[in-house]
Amino acid sequence: MGFEGGTEVVWSPRKPEDLLAIIKEYWRQAKGKLGKNVSSPNNRAFWRNAVECSIRVSAWPDWKRGTAEASTPEELKQLRLELLYYDEMDYWTRQACTDSLQYRPGWDDKGALIKPSCNHGFGCTTCWERYENRQEEATKNSCY
Repeated sequence: MGFEGGTEVVWSPRKPEDLLAIIKEYWRQAKGKLGKNVSSPNNRAFWRNAVECSIRVSAWPDWKRGTAEASTPEELKQLRLELLYYDEMDYWTRQACTDSLQYRPGWDDKGALIKPSCNHGFGCTTCWERYENRQEEATKNSCY
């Protein structure tokens, strides 16, 4: 079975080290300010939707957009690169677990739930599911 319907785009993600360096640089520039948390697949899905909406709204005519300004070509290029970056992170998350599914959610010394570190620090879908289930359970059992 072959590809039909136009030019096939061959895509390969960057190495995990390169992606992690981008995260590190982002947080260095944020200098402790509140920034995007894209460590988990759910967080990436949230930010991906926001970026896709920005791209879509930018293409609307002025009368439909209202007070929202159209994005410049440079901003649109940056938004598309951000989507590609999320896709690359999701690629590594969907790979088979490099720790043989040994992750069990636990708490660190500061009381935070330890995130999966398999797949070069991106976690795998199974380990993230365990993390989210434990987080949901902890939220139900917490007293406020």
